[in-house]
Amino acid sequence: MGYFINSPNFNVIQVISSAIEEMNSPTDEQAALIRITLEGRKMSYPDRYQQENLLN
Repeated sequence: MGYFINSPNFNVIQVISSAIEEMNSPTDEQAALIRITLEGRKMSYPDRYQQENLLN
């Protein structure tokens, strides 16, 4: 007796693609930290800890 795997339908592929895209995109807060860092600015403590932690 063999087992067969059904191919996912188009809707499932879209949902999976959306989930993967969101996982690879920074949140708004992360994007702001990245932008500040690329501009050469440093945040004040304790926020600087999050800034450095994100970049590591």
